[in-house]
Amino acid sequence: MVALFGVSEWFIARKAATTLLYTPNDHYRQDLVPNQVYARDGYENHIGPHGLRGEEPVVPKPEGVLRIAVMGGSSVFDIRSDVGWPRRVQDILRARGLGKVEVFNAGVPGFSTREVLPFYERKVAAYQPDVVLLYVGWNDVKPMRGSQVELTLPPWPRLKPGAHDPYAFLTAPRPARNWYALQLLFQKLELRAGFMAENTAAPAGAAVAPVPTSTRAEDWAATPGVRYYADNVTAFIEAVRAHGARPVIVAEATLHWPGLPAAEHKRIAYHFVGLSHLSLMAVTEAMVAAERAAAEAAGAPWLDPRPGVSGVPGNFYDHVHLTPAGSRALAEAVAAQLLPLLTPAGGT
Repeated sequence: MVALFGVSEWFIARKAATTLLYTPNDHYRQDLVPNQVYARDGYENHIGPHGLRGEEPVVPKPEGVLRIAVMGGSSVFDIRSDVGWPRRVQDILRARGLGKVEVFNAGVPGFSTREVLPFYERKVAAYQPDVVLLYVGWNDVKPMRGSQVELTLPPWPRLKPGAHDPYAFLTAPRPARNWYALQLLFQKLELRAGFMAENTAAPAGAAVAPVPTSTRAEDWAATPGVRYYADNVTAFIEAVRAHGARPVIVAEATLHWPGLPAAEHKRIAYHFVGLSHLSLMAVTEAMVAAERAAAEAAGAPWLDPRPGVSGVPGNFYDHVHLTPAGSRALAEAVAAQLLPLLTPAGGT
């Protein structure tokens, strides 16, 4: 019992500094609680009064400012980096001659295309961005396993009547706090245990398939899940244009890339998506092809910063979350491809 109490106290102390707080939203899953400080890996990240990471844009937009919003989930929020990569893009663009450019971080951990569109329409559009980047992928993979025959979207998490506060492991009095902490810890361990053992270091060509899913991208391309993803990208492009802004679709960088040593697979959270290694690679390939096709069909730019960023172990903590080095590398790649679009010859 003493040992369990000690473990719970360790878990509480660890999570107290590294837990982002959210409030539910009926339109797009959740909002970040304003004015909180999130600490990770020795860095402090500040959430502003409007619930966005870092410096928030002012309204109305100052005259002559070129304002860029970057939207997505935790890979945009840049949850493991000292400075989010959208802010780094701003600094790079300014250093390269765009002195009145603003880039703000509209990433919310957990967001997929399902949440990004209503979040843009109900919140981000009010900041009057001229250009809106969409950088998604990983969170959209999560419903793919259950959407191979018909679209199956999990409900947004909501507190059931009589259920305890999801942050009770931080806020409840002791010893109830310790009990909630142990419950959460065991849930996380149970979730992680299954797929990691079966999918770590899958050798090339070996179909590790704990679930009946295809390992061919062309099979996934025809599934309701991938079609839904492509339709959401198209709807996002249309919504951004309807507000007078320019949409730009950006492929999400990932740890996996051709030539990545199989030993690095252990950092990929297969248990989050319920897929084997080969199935995950296939569905990701199908999604990237679908988003690119959607962008091209709509005449919107599609940027691919992955070469030189993806597949570099030092750039990633896991499959999609960047180290500070990875954040810098991604910002450089995105800025280099974005800059020509922001000049007078950059199109519409």
